[in-house]
Amino acid sequence: MPRKSTAHAQARPAAQTPGSNTPLDGRSPADVDSPLLRLPRELRDQIYHFLWMDTPHLMVTFSRIRFSVYYNKTREMILEIVRELEVPEIQNRTSDKAPWLLANTQIYEEGLAQFQREAYWIWSKQELATGSLKMSALTPAGGKILDLSNAFVGTLESQVEVARRGPPVYKIMFPLKHETHFVEMGAGMRNGNKLRQIVVSLSVYGNTIDSSLCLPDVDLTPLEYLGINGWNLNQLTISFAIRYSIRNNDGDPWEQFRHPFLEELSRVGAAILGNNTRYERRISEEVQPEAVVGFPNLYYDRVTKTIDYSVDRDG
Repeated sequence: MPRKSTAHAQARPAAQTPGSNTPLDGRSPADVDSPLLRLPRELRDQIYHFLWMDTPHLMVTFSRIRFSVYYNKTREMILEIVRELEVPEIQNRTSDKAPWLLANTQIYEEGLAQFQREAYWIWSKQELATGSLKMSALTPAGGKILDLSNAFVGTLESQVEVARRGPPVYKIMFPLKHETHFVEMGAGMRNGNKLRQIVVSLSVYGNTIDSSLCLPDVDLTPLEYLGINGWNLNQLTISFAIRYSIRNNDGDPWEQFRHPFLEELSRVGAAILGNNTRYERRISEEVQPEAVVGFPNLYYDRVTKTIDYSVDRDG
């Protein structure tokens, strides 16, 4: 009987890293005497990297949300891709083909694990450019960050254009972040690690020294979609930051916004978490002098106030 390759035997323990070598059905991967699998795991990952560079886009459905997932591309590159697409093209996009994944179970799992390490996830419910959900630097062990940016806005600054619908006045951002395990994209990526907490950062900025800060109506309805997808959340936290010029506002603009904001937070919190409790925690208030453009000797005070509100599942 021919003796097994020593290199092959040495390579196998390297493939047993968490989340990288666990088949979907719980069985051990096929013992395929492949030249690729004889290589150290680090070299195999480099090969997977070059293969994914030719097929950098996948469409993935997770918890009833459809994601457009890009490999090894920056946020700026993806936004540029999205700007060139019409809405029907975005909604009808399909995955690139990667038939090499199906060579055997081990290659399938290791290949997906490499994809996850460089994946940039975009939530495409309608328009990627105006409603994007990204996860950067995912690993089979769990997601590092989840960020929902510029999803619920009427006007934006030029960094993300909304079909050029008018002059940008205020920038309103809704980043959605979590640091928790978020994995389920194939073999070795289990659904036992659940998203438990969402932190939404809501920021409103006055744009010029000559304009007053007119706060918009608050509509957190899009967040309700996250409450019906089976994640069984325990906490929703809204971190609200408001920035304005003291010279342009009579009183505190936050006070005119506070009541409708808390009503909407309670409504959405109940929709996502069911019976709930709420608490408020002021984080910081900062005042900085800023020069007026064109008048280097003229300054005004720019106030940034940050407040946390959390809704917790009761019991």
